[in-house]
Amino acid sequence: GRKGLAGLSLILFVAGTLAAYWISAIVVSPLRALDAAAEKVASGDRTERVRVRSGDEVGRLAAVFNRMVDRVDSAYRELEEANDVLETRVKQRTHQLGAEIDQRRLAEEALQGSERRYRSLFDENLSGSFLCRPDGELLACNPAFARIFGFQTPAEAMQQSFLSLFPSFADAVRQMGLLREHGRLWNVELEMRRSEERRVGKEGRSRW
Repeated sequence: GRKGLAGLSLILFVAGTLAAYWISAIVVSPLRALDAAAEKVASGDRTERVRVRSGDEVGRLAAVFNRMVDRVDSAYRELEEANDVLETRVKQRTHQLGAEIDQRRLAEEALQGSERRYRSLFDENLSGSFLCRPDGELLACNPAFARIFGFQTPAEAMQQSFLSLFPSFADAVRQMGLLREHGRLWNVELEMRRSEERRVGKEGRSRW
């Protein structure tokens, strides 16, 4: 009886050991491999995959895990490509904006230089130069204009209407009519009068 009981115990021990080995090899080991792979994927390694050893629940779980990692990797790749495209566009737009700013700065500097040259030529012109509206309002005049018509400064001259410098109202109406008709008049010879009523000969050249 004791020998039979010992033999049965030995058989049960061997069977238990084999069952434990089978469980470890078939179930526990794949689950550990799956857990280790998940840790690697979570740390950023999207190349990690789990070996599918069987078609049971554990094998199907491993296959699902691999498909999930494939999808995550594909999504990351698309995101990285989109990010690269966006960075390229941002760099291109930044370069374009920089070029536009440089062009605008150069244009502004050229305009300012042109205005300074025009103002210098306008102010230093020895002939009386001025700009006015069709209604006679003076918009600008140079020192020579003010001096010719008896004003102390251009600012003082611009307080007057250009129409008041004509010898008669009829002359003013005629010249303003020509200005409205043609838009501008160049090198027109006129007999005007100074602020103190003295006449100015036909030597003024007007710019409208």
